[in-house]
Amino acid sequence: METFDIGRILLNDNPWGFLIEVFFRSFVTFILVFCFLRLVGRRGVKQMTMLEVVIILVLGTAAGDVALQEDAPMIPAVVSFVVIISVYRVFTHFVRTSSRFQNIVEGQPILVVSEGKLAWENVKKSSIPFNEFSMELRQKSIEHLGQVRLAYLEVDGNASVYFYPDEEVRPGLPIIPNRRCNQEDISVNHGAEERNFSCCCCGNTIKSTKANLNKCRVCNSDSWILSSQSLRVE
Repeated sequence: METFDIGRILLNDNPWGFLIEVFFRSFVTFILVFCFLRLVGRRGVKQMTMLEVVIILVLGTAAGDVALQEDAPMIPAVVSFVVIISVYRVFTHFVRTSSRFQNIVEGQPILVVSEGKLAWENVKKSSIPFNEFSMELRQKSIEHLGQVRLAYLEVDGNASVYFYPDEEVRPGLPIIPNRRCNQEDISVNHGAEERNFSCCCCGNTIKSTKANLNKCRVCNSDSWILSSQSLRVE
C-alpha cells in the first residue's frame, strides 16, 4: 500500500458517484436522528442524563456507519434505530416508576457543599473536579463558599444551590480565580491578629493567626488562604 495515496485517502476504491449515495444516506440518517431527538424531548437535548448520553452515542455510531459505509445496508440500521428508541422508552418508564431503578441508571444528586464548606467525604468518593463545580457556582454569582448553605451536583451535571441569607453569610473559601489559593495573600505579616483562613483543598475555615496555621484537620492539606465574607450580589 502506497503511503499518502491521495486517491485512497479521498475515496479509497469507491467511484465518484458514491458521493451521491453518501448524500442520500446522510440525509436519511439525519432525519432518523432528528425524529429520535424529537421523541426524547427538549430536556434530552439541553440537559442529558447518563442514560440519554449512552443512547445518543449508540445512535450516532449507527448513523455514522450507515452514512459512510458503502456495504452498510439501511434497513438493519432503521431496525437498530427502532430498537434504540424502544429500549429508551422502556428504561424511562422504569425510571419514572421505580426510584431504585432510577438510582441505578441515573445515579443520585451528590451533596458537594454543606454549611459553607465542601462535603469532603462525598467529594473524595465521587472524584468531582472542584474547578468545574466552582465555575457552576460563579455562574450563580457566588464569590465564596461561605455564601452557600447547601449545593448539590445533579444527575444531569447542573448545580442546585441553597444560599444563606445575608445576615448568616459566614467566612468561606474564595472561588474567584484571581483569589483562589494565592499564597502571597497569606504571606503578608498580619501580626498576632487572628483572621479567618480557609483550606484551599476542602474549604474548612478556622480562625487563627498566620503563625499558628497547621495542616487542615479535615483533609490534611497545609495550603490556606484568607477567607472572604462578602455578601452575594446578584
